[in-house]
Amino acid sequence: MESNLPVMLLVERLAGVGAALPADGPMPPEARLKLQNLAKELGFALETPLNTFNRLSILHSVVRAAINLDLFEYVIDAGPSGRFDFINPVFQKMPESLAKNDYRCPSAHQGPLQDAYNTELSGFEFIMEPRWADTLKDCNLFMEGRRQGSVSWLNFYPFGDRILAGATEDMDSALVVDVGGGLGHGLVEIQEKYPNTNGRLILQDLPNTIQQAGDGGGFFKPMAHDFFTSQPVKVMQAQKHISSDKYSMTGPTRNAE
Repeated sequence: MESNLPVMLLVERLAGVGAALPADGPMPPEARLKLQNLAKELGFALETPLNTFNRLSILHSVVRAAINLDLFEYVIDAGPSGRFDFINPVFQKMPESLAKNDYRCPSAHQGPLQDAYNTELSGFEFIMEPRWADTLKDCNLFMEGRRQGSVSWLNFYPFGDRILAGATEDMDSALVVDVGGGLGHGLVEIQEKYPNTNGRLILQDLPNTIQQAGDGGGFFKPMAHDFFTSQPVKVMQAQKHISSDKYSMTGPTRNAE
């Protein structure tokens, strides 16, 4: 279990230095320096691996060199290469693309990505091209790794009351269908926290991602599915999915058809 002791000690030290400051007049240089250093230490102590990556990834050229030297190997398995190689050209093209389209909201088939890569494919279709296979694999690993230091959604969503309380005893029906669920980490969390639930846990994502997820390790059933098409699982007790129209996340809902 993660200990909060280092953070607590730093907060106490900050409070001690602050309490010794004079109420009026200029701040002593020594006290200012000590507070700055303690504040930096506290910031580092509170960082998650994702926070560290985001802070360092601002230095894109340095990050690319670090990737080549495998310096990120023990911090996070993937992510920097996808941001540098795949996303950066889109960011660079964004001002020109937005101006060209009179700053209208980009559509799935017309936006900075299409202008950057001269394609009419949507983002999901484009990243399925063979040349981006390694990038998609890295992206999936990054999305799984970024959960380190994050609070599980099961800690605040009343899964037991809203989903399990209304679940049937039918083991053949789907308890949860996680659409766009990556490598299945969300379903693994459900299985680990509620090991005796009835119903199947089904993971749906792009074919390459499902191949990377493997057989589910006994936690879930993997299924390749394009969520821009109709849902093939017709009998389900809950569905956790991404809306293809509004690009918004919705939580599990019972009795989805």
